[in-house]
Amino acid sequence: MKMPGNILSHNYFTRIFHVLLFFLIFTSCCKNSNGFHAEEVERLVNEGDIVFRRGHSAESRAVLHFDSLGLYSHIGIVVLADSAYKIIHCVPGESPDDRIKMDKFEEFFAKDKAEAGAIARLSNQPVRRVLAARYAYSKYMEGILFGHDYDLNDTTRMYCSELIWKAYLYAGVD
Repeated sequence: MKMPGNILSHNYFTRIFHVLLFFLIFTSCCKNSNGFHAEEVERLVNEGDIVFRRGHSAESRAVLHFDSLGLYSHIGIVVLADSAYKIIHCVPGESPDDRIKMDKFEEFFAKDKAEAGAIARLSNQPVRRVLAARYAYSKYMEGILFGHDYDLNDTTRMYCSELIWKAYLYAGVD
């Protein structure tokens, strides 16, 4: 996913997340007839992990069209809420008024929304990961709307990669 100035380009993630603790591709080999294996994935994640998905929607196809190096069209962050790991993300058309969402893993990676996915972790930075997750959770609680104008200066609206960038920026990682 690209942002103005290539802030979150493919190369940026390669540098920042230089050590992937794990990388999971959720294709047909990882799904059974009931769908995504959420329980298995939830045992591996921690707060602040970054989740990616490649979707089926027109918006997903547009993102991938304009980001020739991109493998994924959407991004979120793992938080611990109500004693379970969940994913906070901004996506148009999936919530009332296009507000930031908090989904369970099986919802985020549901077959009708995702054809592939990955999870990455910033290595050796547990405090920063938790700070980033808490920032994202605070934006979820504020009810921030999806930023259809893709304006980094508008603090009342955000899009998916902007939320993750600002969360980690808050935690001291640019």
